[in-house]
Amino acid sequence: MYIMIKRYLSKKIIVGLNKRCSAVYYIFIMAMVLPTLNANAKELMSEAATEDNSIALQNSINNSTWSMPSGEVGRDLILNNGHVMSMMAYGYDDNDIWSRGQLYNTKISARSAVSLDGSDAYNTEVISATLNVSSLTAGNRNDRWYVAGSATDTTVSGTEAEMGILEVDNAGYANRSTINVNGWMMVSMYQGWNQATGSSAGLDFKAAQADNTTVNGGGLLSVYAGGIVKDTRVNGGGVAYLLNGSSSIGSFNVYDDGIVHMNSGRRYYRIGATFSAAKAERIDLHDAGSQLKLVRGEDTPGDGRYIRIGQLLNNGSVTYQNADSVAGYLQANIAELSGNGIFNMRVGGMKGDFLNVTDTLKGKFIVNVADTGDELNSDSEGYYLIHGEGSASDSFALANGAVDLGAYQYYLNQDSVNSDDWVLSTSKPKPDPEPNKKPDPTPKPKPPISGNTYGVIALANVVPSIWDAELSTLRTRMGDMHAQDNQGSGAWGKFITSRYKVNNFVAYQQDTNGVVLGGDKSFRRDGADLLVGGMMSYSRSDIDYSRGGSGNVDSYALGIYGTYLWDNGYYVDGVLKSNYFRLNNNVKTVQGTRATGKDNLYGFGASIEAGRHIKFEQYFIEPYTQLSAFKGQSSDYRLSNNTKAYADGAESLKAEIGSTAGASFDLNNHIIKPYVRLAVSHEFADKNEVVINRTENFNNDNSGTVIKYGLGITADLNNQWSGFAEVNYAKDYDGHLEMPYSGQVGIRYQF
Repeated sequence: MYIMIKRYLSKKIIVGLNKRCSAVYYIFIMAMVLPTLNANAKELMSEAATEDNSIALQNSINNSTWSMPSGEVGRDLILNNGHVMSMMAYGYDDNDIWSRGQLYNTKISARSAVSLDGSDAYNTEVISATLNVSSLTAGNRNDRWYVAGSATDTTVSGTEAEMGILEVDNAGYANRSTINVNGWMMVSMYQGWNQATGSSAGLDFKAAQADNTTVNGGGLLSVYAGGIVKDTRVNGGGVAYLLNGSSSIGSFNVYDDGIVHMNSGRRYYRIGATFSAAKAERIDLHDAGSQLKLVRGEDTPGDGRYIRIGQLLNNGSVTYQNADSVAGYLQANIAELSGNGIFNMRVGGMKGDFLNVTDTLKGKFIVNVADTGDELNSDSEGYYLIHGEGSASDSFALANGAVDLGAYQYYLNQDSVNSDDWVLSTSKPKPDPEPNKKPDPTPKPKPPISGNTYGVIALANVVPSIWDAELSTLRTRMGDMHAQDNQGSGAWGKFITSRYKVNNFVAYQQDTNGVVLGGDKSFRRDGADLLVGGMMSYSRSDIDYSRGGSGNVDSYALGIYGTYLWDNGYYVDGVLKSNYFRLNNNVKTVQGTRATGKDNLYGFGASIEAGRHIKFEQYFIEPYTQLSAFKGQSSDYRLSNNTKAYADGAESLKAEIGSTAGASFDLNNHIIKPYVRLAVSHEFADKNEVVINRTENFNNDNSGTVIKYGLGITADLNNQWSGFAEVNYAKDYDGHLEMPYSGQVGIRYQF
């Protein structure tokens, strides 16, 4: 069989394959030959065809037939409605030169397809269709050859339902292609893969190449392994991919908000092949919206984490990122860097991205460092982020002057020994030192805390204050009972609101609003009244952190309470209450990014109060002392940027002493009782620990003395309905805590 095929492909036989030869027969020969090819292939000489057969071609197309002429010319052809056409080069002439088929001014649309195998197309319009530019191949085991196809001045577009596609593969060549909205140009989609797998389809072609390509808004260019692009332009809204194993020579210009992706090397384990990183001689990001995305692929032996660029003009932004399901970081090696753009990098712990400028550096660049949740080692000198050959003192600067990493905040400093190196460290950048000034001998302080730590500490702080706000509501209810001459069963409801301003280790504002419902019953005992009741509540607390970011807590509570009131005015109140808290955190880093986290926990508390209600005709005074305690469940969750947050169960132990004074007035058979309150409260709990990333410990100290002022009123509306309202103000002795207001308004129905 091999000898027979070789004879058919001899020069004499090939010359006999003229225009009248069956295309099916020709394809049969190719199918028999290709699986035997192993040696290197050579490109044959060829010349343009001269015989114009446009009318016959169009008639064949209109009749929906396969038209596969060899070495002919077609002009002004229209293919639509799914028509398919393959144009091949024609066999040897008497001078051993192949004749190339040619198409001029062709319009391909509506899911039609044209394949140029060793033929050429000029001024082609592709709309929601496919143009494939490839090579005609044949030969034997020791002598392989091919004739490459080409496309010049091609315009590609499509619709959302059907893209227009220009494929350039297997030594194909495209020049001056324009890719418009929903158009897609693919360079070397199969050639590199086939060669890597040793497939018979992977003849040793020269590389598929596209020169002078323009990608407009909504257009897409993909360059695969082995593919080459030269002098490419990506305009606003256009996207280009330089995938592993591809190359860009000449210039690669990106304008407006155009984007180019550039991939590192990748190992394909299924076929046992490794493709090197994409390479680019020069990339120019001309405008602020222009983007270069450096993408790390899977781990590969050798240079898997490296990307190399000869010259980079960065007036836009360069972003380091990973392919899907890939972990790790990237190093960009750039020979010459210029411009005034942005670098978006990542650091986690003592690992991260790296920028290496090896030859020359001109310009000023802003650096954004994404927080991956891990701070630097506390005993390190910092993280080596950038090497810039020929750096000036202002070559690089962090976007906001600092960066949050895990628990702390860091700064970008030029190395004191090698000014071309830039390091993230805990020290703020210093101005040029004064001559002959001795360094400060004081030990290096801990860096400022990050936005992550700030938000975690603040949210851990609010749980006891929510419990306390709900407790004060019950105290007001029981205080109202102390002044009643006749007790009875009843139900009540209140709306509560409060605001806390905290400026301690962290600063934040907490706004709490909620509803409390309850019911109680009075029992007469010898010389005393006993009131017992139950309650349930819901409240929502919104927290705004002073450094940006926010949180919220939903609280659900059930409780029981009771009052034992002797006839001589002495009383004892008791409360037992359990809460379920749903915490949501939304922290803001100094980089301006957000990280979220949530947790659910329980809390339990109790309060006991003793005092005496003393009457002076229509006036009264009620001195009291109160002790309350609360213990919350520990909180353990992870922020979305991978920062691990742990807070010990929040604790509160308070003692309060104060007095209420008021009067009773009868207005048209309605009893009105205004009152005022003055109290001093002290919080003893001073060790609520917060741990970030299991290593960094912080103490949440809420201890302190607070002075409280209150004003309220109760009113009997009739024999069964009564209403009440109260407002309070509080501030601690050191000025770290202020409650600008807390209030409640409610009604009670007596059965």
